[in-house]
Amino acid sequence: MAEREQVTLTIEGLEVTVPKGTTIIEAAKQAGVLIPHYCYHPGLPVAGVCRMCLVGIEGAPKLMPACTTEVADGQVILTESEQARKIHDAFGTIVREGRVADDLTERHDDETLTEMLMGAFYVLMFNW
Repeated sequence: MAEREQVTLTIEGLEVTVPKGTTIIEAAKQAGVLIPHYCYHPGLPVAGVCRMCLVGIEGAPKLMPACTTEVADGQVILTESEQARKIHDAFGTIVREGRVADDLTERHDDETLTEMLMGAFYVLMFNW
């Protein structure tokens, strides 16, 4: 049986070597770095829809979802960049406020509430 090709990258200053094809979120877990996530679970198909796990990749023009992006040799991943922190904080706020806003759920159906929360997330995400 052939050995899987390995790639080495840096996540928040920690060097980690993982099999080629590993996602950033799983490589980070191996390095002991927690990337906040909401819709990701290692035992389920990856949806990548919540965007809570966005991380910076040195040299990339935009944040990338850690749950769907595969690692590459020599990558430098920044989970605590200012942009990523703003996304994580904004998402946390939206989820918290959505869960405690019982009056909203009484006045709106679930679909409307979801649209409102995602709209708020979109505004926060693109206005950092």
